[in-house]
Amino acid sequence: MNPTNFMTFPAAVPEIPTANVDKAVAYYVNTLGFTFDWGDDQGGIAGISRGNCRLFITNRSFRESHGNIGPILFWLNLDSKAEVDELFAQWKAAQAKIVSEPEDKPWKLREFMAADLDGNLIRVFYDSGARRKRNDTHPAKSESVSLPIAGTTGISDSSLAFNCGFPESALGLVDSGAVPALTSLSGSRT
Repeated sequence: MNPTNFMTFPAAVPEIPTANVDKAVAYYVNTLGFTFDWGDDQGGIAGISRGNCRLFITNRSFRESHGNIGPILFWLNLDSKAEVDELFAQWKAAQAKIVSEPEDKPWKLREFMAADLDGNLIRVFYDSGARRKRNDTHPAKSESVSLPIAGTTGISDSSLAFNCGFPESALGLVDSGAVPALTSLSGSRT
């Protein structure tokens, strides 16, 4: 692998466990502003989206053979503190289950947390620490670096504000704009 030619990953697509796909989808659509894309409880899985963020909602029978259970926590990376505050206001007005209000954290994130009907947690944040470390080669737009989930397809355009994935800072990819050398499992640098 050429160390100067890294593959860009699309945003990850989290699988959100639920007791009932139809009820969960209704909450995400009617309260959190997502769009219903496909699926139902009978099939065990549904896809929903909002901007660049895609989620799969799955019921117990769909997940049974894989052993994955909930509740889970996933992060939504927004473009600014103002967007975090705006989304909080929208969700609060829609009577979303708010767990914590927006707050600037010592780890350089402005964040709030909400929950869905099944107790899954949604942590909405802006990473001000990563943005301050960027140089001219890194645009000041929301970006995610995440691994795709097997058998799914992600959306490769990360320019939209509503974004699922890990911030670059969580993976150490924004240190003065340099991309770190990869270390293989054996410990040798590539």
